[in-house]
Amino acid sequence: MSKKILKILMLLIVFITMFNVACYASDSDTEVRIRVRRPRKFNEQVDLKGYGSINVYNILQSKDIPIAILGENVDVLLDAYYNNKYLIQEGYNSDCIIGPYHLKLTDYEYADYNTAKSNADSLTANYGFNFYPFYNGSTFNIYAGNFVSNESASGKRNTLLQYGVNCEIVNGLNKYISVYNTNNNVVLMYASNYNIYFSSYNNDLMCNSIIIDKNTYRGMMSFSTEENRLVSINRVSLNYYLYGVIANEISAVWHIEAIKAQVLAARTYAVANINPNSSLGYDMQDNQNDQVYGGYGSEKSITNTCVDDTDGKMIYHDGKLITAFFHSTSGGRTENSENIWMTPLPYLKAVDDPYSNISPYTTWQKSLTKENLLNIAREINPNVTEVYNVVVTDVSENERVLQCIISTNTGDISLKKENVRATIGYDVLLSSWFTITTDCDVFLISENSFMAQPGKTQDDNILGKDNLLGSGNDSSTVTDDNLLSDNLLGDDETPQNQENIGDDIVSNKQNPDDKRVSLSDKYFISSSGTSKINSNALSIISSSGTSKLSTVPTIYYFDGRGWGHGIGMSQYGAKKMAEEGFTYDQILKHYYTGVEIR
Repeated sequence: MSKKILKILMLLIVFITMFNVACYASDSDTEVRIRVRRPRKFNEQVDLKGYGSINVYNILQSKDIPIAILGENVDVLLDAYYNNKYLIQEGYNSDCIIGPYHLKLTDYEYADYNTAKSNADSLTANYGFNFYPFYNGSTFNIYAGNFVSNESASGKRNTLLQYGVNCEIVNGLNKYISVYNTNNNVVLMYASNYNIYFSSYNNDLMCNSIIIDKNTYRGMMSFSTEENRLVSINRVSLNYYLYGVIANEISAVWHIEAIKAQVLAARTYAVANINPNSSLGYDMQDNQNDQVYGGYGSEKSITNTCVDDTDGKMIYHDGKLITAFFHSTSGGRTENSENIWMTPLPYLKAVDDPYSNISPYTTWQKSLTKENLLNIAREINPNVTEVYNVVVTDVSENERVLQCIISTNTGDISLKKENVRATIGYDVLLSSWFTITTDCDVFLISENSFMAQPGKTQDDNILGKDNLLGSGNDSSTVTDDNLLSDNLLGDDETPQNQENIGDDIVSNKQNPDDKRVSLSDKYFISSSGTSKINSNALSIISSSGTSKLSTVPTIYYFDGRGWGHGIGMSQYGAKKMAEEGFTYDQILKHYYTGVEIR
């Protein structure tokens, strides 16, 4: 009986092992599709170059046998209006020489490209304008011309009908994709289709690859249409994708354990985002919306080695792949996912991160002018003609901004969580951990200290008493939050670290608890009563004379910590942890709560 049980247990172990192998394939067996947005000259066309002939595949039929073989250089264009320089035109005009109207020959259909191309060439020779194969997803038809109007297409149609060539007019505007050879003749056309891919074999890399707008990509390139533009999609194995990502996301000269941690985060993120049924035709983009991917030109030997050495390893929580978010610099503490986006995730919880503070982005300051802020507000509400202020109204337990209010003449604009950065600008707000001050803010006197500003007399530095000129009494309700006088020293007791100079008090040092606030809409209490500051400037009389202090901000300063959303792994933190002897799995378990690596 014991031997039988042992045999059953051994079979069970073998089964589990086989199941794990089947579920967690190596990187080379997994494919990912990336929308390529690398800077290029045009959105409507690309230059495609192969390493020898360019093969065209319908991957629903075969990834190895091409449906067509083209020349080494071709141009892929969105079917639309173009002038004689192949520059896109918004619609038909006098400069257009290429248009989206074509003639479909209704009696011509072929099983293969070569036969269709041969017959199209014969028709071109006979009738004096361009005929070419059109791939319909399974077979080839013959189309003719790139006419700028229905009328011009009708003229050619009538000519063909006279010779017994039956045809009909079709319009492929922003739906068809045209492939031109170096003689500027169409050699292939097809309707937008995610499954049509272009590639060539690269003997040096020993894999399929293609050059698009002078950038080399391993794998295949597909094209589709979206919002009147050509969408480029690179289909590539997961390991080759990671080759093109890692050196863009982390420095190749950093400690190898930090690089490996980045590899696992990037691999896990990619696999978790693979969606074969995506209506977009791709899984990820090549920029910060997902992970920065540059193709073969971004590869480094050390980062490629780290990809290979950790082949197949990913990060799991409760048996499922995590969404492995990462960022540059936390600023000293990471954040809970629900405080940046909406969904709380058990493995994306805030952790202390002193390691991250080696980063040059640990602290930063940016600024916006009032005009900058006005333009931002107008993007949200075009009726805004004046902005009064921008203030933080709510922060998380980890100091990141949960709500920010822009006050305008049309009312308050409320921005929440990551939308604050998205609206004000990621180039301004490097993270959501920030405070706001302005050029007309003043330091309030705390109950412990007040620091005289350099070069000022005691009288110049004292706000309050009878030397403040308000802008008139105001009958509005006065709240504690608006009373500057609550923070002014007027009691008999003199705090430590201060000395009396006549009736005035000057601090010997600055208290870190002192705060800056805007004077706008604040109240002062003087011997003449309570006055609200509701003018654009406040006059102050001192022994030096009368001075004016603006109450309307013209510059807004954003003082912040960290770079990025602050969720998950900090890359600079990983760098420091690796330098201190932590392994890549220890680094990942520090930043992702309750995870396992396998």
